[in-house]
Amino acid sequence: MDETAARKTCWVAAMHSVEAVRPLLPARLPEAADGGLADQFDRLSDAHRELRNMDSLPGTPGWLPWLLPAIGLCAGLATNAFAQSGRINLISFPVLGLVIWNLAVYLLLLFKAAQSRQPVNSFFLEWLMNRIRKPNENESQTDSSPIPWPQIREKFLSLWLPQSRVVVIEHIKTNLHLAAAAAAMGVVAGMYVRGLAFEYRAGWSSTFLNGQSLESFLHFTLGPAAWFAGIELPASVHLDSLSWSGGSKGENAASWIHLYAVTCLLFIGLPRLLLALGSAGKARSFRANFPLDLNALGLTPEPDVALEDSSNPKAKQICVIPFNLDLESKDRELIRLFAFGEAGGPVNIDYRAKVDYAEIEEYFTSFRPATRDAFRTVLLFNLSSTPEHEVQGDAIRHLQEHIPQERLLIYLDGDAFTKRFSADPDFQERLRTRKESWANFLKTYDAKPVFMRADT
Repeated sequence: MDETAARKTCWVAAMHSVEAVRPLLPARLPEAADGGLADQFDRLSDAHRELRNMDSLPGTPGWLPWLLPAIGLCAGLATNAFAQSGRINLISFPVLGLVIWNLAVYLLLLFKAAQSRQPVNSFFLEWLMNRIRKPNENESQTDSSPIPWPQIREKFLSLWLPQSRVVVIEHIKTNLHLAAAAAAMGVVAGMYVRGLAFEYRAGWSSTFLNGQSLESFLHFTLGPAAWFAGIELPASVHLDSLSWSGGSKGENAASWIHLYAVTCLLFIGLPRLLLALGSAGKARSFRANFPLDLNALGLTPEPDVALEDSSNPKAKQICVIPFNLDLESKDRELIRLFAFGEAGGPVNIDYRAKVDYAEIEEYFTSFRPATRDAFRTVLLFNLSSTPEHEVQGDAIRHLQEHIPQERLLIYLDGDAFTKRFSADPDFQERLRTRKESWANFLKTYDAKPVFMRADT
């Protein structure tokens, strides 16, 4: 599964986790591991422009990946690696400190690579995540839609950002390595630019070192560059003649500048470029074979488990009685999902004819449960209706005469209520009040409500 298919899978997982949106999805989702949910996303995005627009929103500006390398190059060019006096101290040359710092970074990277887990706490990464979470001004306004698109987008981000973290981290590593390489190039370029305009003299002075010990130090630090550039390092006798403590004026620093430039490129520029290529290759590999964690998405495949299976002898029997409601296919899909969750496995649903207001007595006089051992019997009410003891209460009492109390469930569908009042500024308060009214009403009958499509 590539990154695009993984992202689409996260969108479908986000929609599946939002109760009000589940009727848009099939009762049994395709296998996520095979990328089957990507096709499901394409079908939904064709039918809902809002979903397509949200998926196409830009997350980060295009110039951002080039920002750090540009800063590194400018910092390197601005760095004055030479002393203002025109003298270069062979021992305290600033480039050596830069090389030592990068060698320490390489050791840290080796240490982390040896660990089984590599937690990364990056301020830049957290800033990037927060930047993506912020609403975009070009995002379509969907307040009039009955589908809670903002909630879906927020859920998608909570699923996708942790999943894409591995790719983002490798991109950040690539940029940081390129920035360090660019800084090394800038330092080298700055040395030669300044060397063209001014003459620099190379020498040294030290409290603890002499010519012989300095020779050993320079062979250790500049030996690889001398071998690579074909420049012979001076012996201790020549180094003694360059000591400022002995009154020497030093020598022309051209060969030393070449050595330090090569050292900078060998130990900073080249390794950082290789590390950048490695991180870029990892990011490309992750994007081609995205490491999607299906457990984190709640999409772990469960073979041979369907939401509804009438042929399965282990499927639990559930009888559904709509009260003055005509059920459409999407309503049945939602009921099936709730029933599956209640049963904890496959169910066999028996949908009965609806109960009309004026025929409650007649309906339950001829009512017969489907089976004696039915797992649950669901009486489905419309949340937008005001509960009355003479109407809904009468239906509950009649049904309690036919089935055990513990097997009765009351479902309250808030779809019509939401469509009617969602545009009102006091919708949330109105919805909360209506749900409390139904809950208090059902306490009279020792029944608890199960709310569908009634999120506050």
